[in-house]
Amino acid sequence: MKESKQKYKKEIGARIRESRTEMGISLEELAERVGITAGFLGLIERGNRCTTAQRLNDLAQILGITPNYLLQGEVDESHSRKDKLLHKLMGSITEENSGMYNKIFAQLSGYHLNETETKELCDFLKAALRILQEKK
Repeated sequence: MKESKQKYKKEIGARIRESRTEMGISLEELAERVGITAGFLGLIERGNRCTTAQRLNDLAQILGITPNYLLQGEVDESHSRKDKLLHKLMGSITEENSGMYNKIFAQLSGYHLNETETKELCDFLKAALRILQEKK
């Protein structure tokens, strides 16, 4: 029983780490956004500590994945398409406008957008970032 619990914690932690690195978010940044220390997040990622369901939900929202993926590794196909759109948008983000991008997505992290809404948001943000870059 203890071995299976430890294996489960390690799997969850690995999915958090993998999602975080794919998003290009540092351990420290993610920990700050969730409201925990980087050390504690490191323990979670290594499978040495558990966390609350609310915190797992917060991590999933920030990382753009579903809580179900964190817990069971199951991917919702419609969610994957939204992730691809967001990652595509991230490719157009420069260091100069990354602060604005982070603020926008921090505000939107609690919303569950469908694929069309996500695409429209990405298109809008790309246009807004282009306009801001042209003004500089």
